[in-house]
Amino acid sequence: MSGLLVAGRYRLQYLQGSGGMGDVWLALDTHLDRPVALKFLALNRLRERH
Repeated sequence: MSGLLVAGRYRLQYLQGSGGMGDVWLALDTHLDRPVALKFLALNRLRERH
């Protein structure tokens, strides 16, 4: 997924980490030209907990 543009604004750079709720990626906010962290929730993992 590295290089993917998300929401027309955030360019994914690399996976920071994964956990029980999802994955966190370092991304570049192309509008502000600054790094940000994006979390993608893993809905299938959340459903399994209940």
